[in-house]
Amino acid sequence: MPRLARTACVTISSAGEVDYSASNPADLSALAEHAQDTMQVAQLGLSAIGLLLVRAAPEMDTGEISGDAIESLGWLMAELGELAGCCFALAASCREHLADATPRPA
Repeated sequence: MPRLARTACVTISSAGEVDYSASNPADLSALAEHAQDTMQVAQLGLSAIGLLLVRAAPEMDTGEISGDAIESLGWLMAELGELAGCCFALAASCREHLADATPRPA
């Protein structure tokens, strides 16, 4: 199952957001883990693209790599950064709700 396909298991409110209190804690925990994994993949991908761009800099100067390709990479990097940020917020929200819902020892 794709990592974030787990979102289909959580309850969604009428506003289109995760209803943490109505969702199964096991599903929230799994969603938090999958969101964190997705965030890490996006961040590692961004790092790899950055390293490739550094190595490709001479080819950019000579025009061997088109400006369109560089622009497309820029848009991809922006989207991956946004995805990583959304996954971070989703994982944090799931874990925050789970921590609030877990009874603390007396």
